[in-house]
Amino acid sequence: MRRNAGEDSAGTQGCLRQEVMLALSRQEAEEHKKMNTTRILEARISR
Repeated sequence: MRRNAGEDSAGTQGCLRQEVMLALSRQEAEEHKKMNTTRILEARISR
């Protein structure tokens, strides 16, 4: 029982880390999208 519990906790920790990394990469992607859209809008306005 203890061995399984330890493995489970380690596994969940790994999953949580992956979730956090995914969330961060998603945030960065969203920010890049916003920056790109603002750049495109600025380019259109300057024209």
